[in-house]
Amino acid sequence: MTKIQQKTFLKNKLEEFANKGFDALANYVDASPLTHEYTIDNKTYQIEIECFYDTDQKDAIRIIASIDDGSLFRSIFPYSDSMLIQKKSHSLEP
Repeated sequence: MTKIQQKTFLKNKLEEFANKGFDALANYVDASPLTHEYTIDNKTYQIEIECFYDTDQKDAIRIIASIDDGSLFRSIFPYSDSMLIQKKSHSLEP
């Protein structure tokens, strides 16, 4: 995959993971990073996803995802992206 294809693939996987919602993502906070391997065009790529609270109030979760192709350079300097998921307020306004 080209650099642009890797970044696009990573962004799609990040959005797919973020769609789980705040409550489900909270289960991944402070857990070991999730790793997934994908083989595309006979080359293996690894995606690592990590979650942590972005505020002291624990009302936002930051998801960081990275992709590498197994090369030494990319394993040290992977392409990365992140997303912030806010906890929705549940106010009882009419």
